[in-house]
Amino acid sequence: MHQGSHIAPGSDTPATATEVVTPDYGGAWLGGVLPALQAGRAPVGAPDWVGGARQRVLLLIDGLGWHMLRRFGAQLPSLAACTASTITSVVPSTTASALPTLTTGVPPAVHGMLGDRMRVGGRVLSVLQWTVADGRPPEPARVQPHRPFGGGVVEVVSHAKFVGSGFTEAHLRGGTYHGFETTTELVARVGACIDAGAPVVYAYLPDVDRTAHELGMDHEAFGEALALADDVVAGIRRRLPADGVLVVTSDHGQVATAADERVDLRPLRGMVSAMCGSTRLRYLHARPGASADLLAAATELVGTRAWVHDRGGMVASGWMGPTMGPVVAGRLGDVVLAARGAATLVDPSDLRQAELLTMHGSVTADEMLVPLLAVRGG
Repeated sequence: MHQGSHIAPGSDTPATATEVVTPDYGGAWLGGVLPALQAGRAPVGAPDWVGGARQRVLLLIDGLGWHMLRRFGAQLPSLAACTASTITSVVPSTTASALPTLTTGVPPAVHGMLGDRMRVGGRVLSVLQWTVADGRPPEPARVQPHRPFGGGVVEVVSHAKFVGSGFTEAHLRGGTYHGFETTTELVARVGACIDAGAPVVYAYLPDVDRTAHELGMDHEAFGEALALADDVVAGIRRRLPADGVLVVTSDHGQVATAADERVDLRPLRGMVSAMCGSTRLRYLHARPGASADLLAAATELVGTRAWVHDRGGMVASGWMGPTMGPVVAGRLGDVVLAARGAATLVDPSDLRQAELLTMHGSVTADEMLVPLLAVRGG
């Protein structure tokens, strides 16, 4: 889609599930959206009039990929009324990496948040829960040292249950947090910020992603979650003045997983000290002296169901950003597996995640392409 167009199913030709979609770092990508809005500019891909708006609200709908929006757009009148373009997410294309990119404006290779589970200081950190198996987790600012919002002040409207969490501290510290319990409260909190004259408001809606994971995209409840998101867009737009603008984007898309596409990584356990990442982008940390054997065995095991890199190859690929320092590179596995098609890469110690009906994290178009939508207030 190009600037000035609207959502129309079948209006562009998607990349296939076997092609790599690399982040457009420095161009039309997720990390460029919020810094542009804070500076009073239109993000790359958005219409020019976005930059001239007096008040700017950014709504992130978790898990709303571009291909998903094209599939269901006819049922979503408020979203369909927006001017639409596409931007790229980041690698890994998952919330734990994408939201820190959104708020800091830097790639995962720089901010160091490399997915759902990652090894930090020799221990595996569950990023969204901000927990380790034993002891206290690391300080969020030490794991992700870059200042969110460029050190500026942004009003943040997000679910009340996330207040004070380690992940919240890692990617939202410095923002003024307004918690909500229901989507009606979300709209009210955003409206109150608008009425108080806030130049920039950032709001986060998790429901679409959660429902897709648990019930799949063909379930009635998923349609209800999309409709609720559409209602939120309508509600925020009503609260904005005519010289305000609402921008809508997402952190990643979704892949509908298939039971017959699961790759059980159990045969690799003897060579692995830790399995991190997620089912769509897996980090394998080798036992001492086993790196080369692990790379060969993993390549043979996954076959054509994943792209395979060693640590050096992953850094050189630029998927996570043009440059990566040694501290962040140390959080990568010795072997990195990025799932193709509908494959999932199953860690035998984390079978719960393998049961989810949709997943994300890899580099396919379904996961990497997200919408950038804009609509004037009023």
